[in-house]
Amino acid sequence: MIIDGTLVADDTRNVNITANAIFIRAGNITAGSSSDAFQHQFTIQINGHKEDVGYYIDPIIAGSKYFVVTGSLNLYGKTPSTISTYLTQSAFSGSSTINVGSSTGWVVGDSIAIAPSFSNPY
Repeated sequence: MIIDGTLVADDTRNVNITANAIFIRAGNITAGSSSDAFQHQFTIQINGHKEDVGYYIDPIIAGSKYFVVTGSLNLYGKTPSTISTYLTQSAFSGSSTINVGSSTGWVVGDSIAIAPSFSNPY
């Protein structure tokens, strides 16, 4: 999929873009705006395997799957009340639960990222 124009997500339903390769070359993909967040689920899925025949963007950039943006990608979603929190107990490898200080606004299906604190990377 090569995008040189404007693709605006329809905010009356969930949107799923699936491709082996996406190149937003001179155009853009937009979902919502800074004043009007996208209210539905917006998913971009890149398929492919390491062994697949590669796709070429130009003589320098190629891959079996890729998502390249040289145009613009504008995604505005609902911001949960809690965007940063802390662990209240140690999280051990293999655990299926964590305990956090706050999770206000989080819903089932949300994604989270866990990273070390700046004061103690261990």
